[in-house]
Order: sequence, then structure tokens, then C-alpha cells
Amino acid sequence: MHTPDGFITGWICIVMLLVSLSFLSYAVLNLRKHLTKEKIIQMSLLGLIIFAAQMLNFPIASGTSGHLIGAALVAIILGPHATVVVLAAVLLLQCIVFGDGGLLALGVNIFNMGIVASYSAYFVYKKFENSLGILMASWVSVLLASVSASVFLALSGLASVTEIFVAMVSTHAIIGMGEAFITFGMVLYLDKFKMPSYTSLTIGLSFVLLALTLPFASSHPDGMEKVAINLGFYKNAISVYEAPFAEYMMFGSELVAGLFGMLLSFGVVYLFLIKTKEVNILRA
Repeated sequence: MHTPDGFITGWICIVMLLVSLSFLSYAVLNLRKHLTKEKIIQMSLLGLIIFAAQMLNFPIASGTSGHLIGAALVAIILGPHATVVVLAAVLLLQCIVFGDGGLLALGVNIFNMGIVASYSAYFVYKKFENSLGILMASWVSVLLASVSASVFLALSGLASVTEIFVAMVSTHAIIGMGEAFITFGMVLYLDKFKMPSYTSLTIGLSFVLLALTLPFASSHPDGMEKVAINLGFYKNAISVYEAPFAEYMMFGSELVAGLFGMLLSFGVVYLFLIKTKEVNILRA
């Protein structure tokens, strides 16, 4: 659901960047009250895992693929404020380093996948706090993120409101089912192995799983791309920035790019939170 540049009208991009930065600032201020070394490692590991998971597109109907957003995973384990920070970091790296998602549309992407998906997943999960809650929270997070994305696409005049909503929501309702089952399995695994206590094991297994599954990832366009193709506005996509490792290729290898991105995600989240914690201590 990474929106490229050219889909969203300029003024919406500017407004949503400011809105997303406001939510991100709010999330950081709330995190400062509860930041521990354990939580910092957990968030960093989840950033690494989500980066890897988003590279693995799974097929759905009609030549379309989907991938994990990951907001529900983090929200269930650590709450919505941590989720906003982790998703914002991953989406920023994907955009700047790998050219996945538009630079001008970064605020829109953070809002859809990092804010709408995060808070909706958390509030749904808290209504149940059981296995059903995990499944429902994951599915709803994808569905509402697609509704949010539909609003921005419709406001940008790319197609009729009805066409965009029906296409986006019906496609992502199916993708959300995949998100639900993947998230359910990951929550069970991560709860069993207690991430900070098994940091090296979690990183190692994530590397191995990416290496084993990447060759089988679907090459079909994802949900938003497929909708754009079907409704005739995919041609509006433009590139305003040349990422150093565009299309997730590094030294001719997608796997190398993936492993590098995982480590980069871990490092960026870790260093950002360490600095945030230090500032909090100084102010206290």
C-alpha cells in the first residue's frame, strides 16, 4: 500500500506530512515516559522483522499480491505509540534508501500504514485481548488503512469515489486475511521466545526466513498498484527522487538489499530511541 508520487495532489501531501509529524511527535512524547532498554531492543527487532516481512508479497486473486503492514503486530505487543515510531522509521528507510513509496507521499503513507493501521489495530485488540482479537485487529488495520488511502486517492481526482472505494476495500479485505494469519503466527512466536532475551536468535531466524522465502515471493502488483492499473491511473506515478538501491537491488541482489535493510531498520530505530531516552534523562 506504498503510494507512489504522482497519485496524491500536492496540497494533500503537504498537509498529511504535517499531520503525520504531529502524530509522530505525540507518540515520541508518550514513549519517553516508558522507554527502557528492553523496549528499545523490542522496537528495534520489530522494525527489522517488519522490513523483512514487507518484502515478501503473497499472492491473492486476479494476479494481485499483498504484503504485511505489520502495524497490528507491534501494536499488540507494545502499543500504538511504539508502532507509529517503528512504522514511520521503516517507511522512511524504504522510501529514501530503496525507493519504495513516494518521497512527496511519505506523510500519506505514514498516516495510512503507521497511524490509522496502528491505532485501529490497538483499539480493536483491546476489546478482545485474545486470539480472536489478534485476527480481528490485524484484518481491521489493513481494511481501515485502505479506506484512508481511498480517501486521498479520491480527493486527488484519480477516479470516481465509488470506483476507488470498492476496488481498494474489496482487494485489501482479502489482503487483510493474510495479514491476520501471519500476525497471529508471529505474535505466538515472539511471545514464546521473548524477543530481548533471544535477540541474536530472532535476528538470525529472520535472516534465514527471508533468504528461504524471498525466491517464492509473488511478483504480481500489490493491492494499490493493481487498483491503479485497473482504474487507469497507474500512469500518473512519477519519480522525483532516485533512491540508491531502487527496487530493492543492492550489488545485483534483492536478498543483499533485504538483509541490509533489516540491519538498517534495526539500527535506525535503536539509535533514535537511545537518543530519545538520553534527552528524556537530561530533561528529568
